[in-house]
Amino acid sequence: MLAIEQNEIKYRFQSKFEDCGRRWAERMLGRLQGSLLEVPLIWPGTHEQALTIVHALRDDSLTDMDCDNFAGVVQSGARLAWRGMVG
Repeated sequence: MLAIEQNEIKYRFQSKFEDCGRRWAERMLGRLQGSLLEVPLIWPGTHEQALTIVHALRDDSLTDMDCDNFAGVVQSGARLAWRGMVG
């Protein structure tokens, strides 16, 4: 696979995983509010939870290192959305 194609694939995944993080934060907020639980100001999700999301949505082209990096992307997307919703 050409380096350009690989970069395009990773860019697509980055956008996809940022969106997953945003949607994860929205669902987490809805669950907390629906259960009448306290909503923390700081994003409560963990890297391990984000990694689970990445593993569920990955394809065979991603290495373990890619997955770990994309878990960070999921977390970043979730944190940004969380700040916008509760901060």
